[in-house]
Amino acid sequence: MGMTACRGCGKELHDSARVCPQCGAVQGPPNAVKGWSWGAFLLNGIWAIGNNTWIGLLAFIPALGLIMALILGFKGREWAWKNKQWNDIEHFNRVQRKWSLWGVAFYVGAFVIGIVAGILVPQYQEYENKRSMREELSKPAAAVESSTQPTAVAPKAQEPVPSVPGSSSIAGLWRGQLEGQGEMEIKSTPDGFEVVLVVAKSAGGADCSGGMGGTTGPMIGNTLTITDKMDEKICTVRIKFSGDTAEVEEENCSYFHGAACGFDGTLKRVK
Repeated sequence: MGMTACRGCGKELHDSARVCPQCGAVQGPPNAVKGWSWGAFLLNGIWAIGNNTWIGLLAFIPALGLIMALILGFKGREWAWKNKQWNDIEHFNRVQRKWSLWGVAFYVGAFVIGIVAGILVPQYQEYENKRSMREELSKPAAAVESSTQPTAVAPKAQEPVPSVPGSSSIAGLWRGQLEGQGEMEIKSTPDGFEVVLVVAKSAGGADCSGGMGGTTGPMIGNTLTITDKMDEKICTVRIKFSGDTAEVEEENCSYFHGAACGFDGTLKRVK
């Protein structure tokens, strides 16, 4: 605290006085009040409400937000001193320091949360993708295991499927060596085929697995083409049949199985 001269009559008065008790002249903000305000700049509209500086509410308008935040940073302390009652300059500076600390803490916290989310969200998505792939991988194996169990009940006759060129020659279960252990199940449909292709590989402690599938029309020549889509990524697989052998070739499918394994390779009919 200190003393200063009145702007009107020149009499000595306290530097926190807003009006001269001698002549009634309105005094300007003391020098200790002037300066940059981090609290007003960082918290702008919220700071304005807490300091009765209603012009600062313009910071909530998107087109004016940054401009108003800069203006509050430069003029906020003077406006707050004028618009709100303070015990003295020390009280004013103490409150403004708290606003600045809260503003810095808010943005540092938001930055840290953003970093953590940027790391954890992709890892969670990758975990979910692998989990769904493992579930797809287990389905064909479970179907084969159940079909090999002995039973005394006569198999139920299946409803006839409309004839599709080549359906009798390729429908069934195929296994072999892709870029990992591969398995493919083909079922005939009225319009073509339903195909599920999976691959799994474990080497050096690094597991890799994946799968794709879909429905397609009849074969073109001896080739069947299947496409699958996941998270805007499109995988295309072409399968060329020759007797009980199928040559598999993939295109843009690494997102479906990872870098350590793949769908390229040869499969043999097992059923």
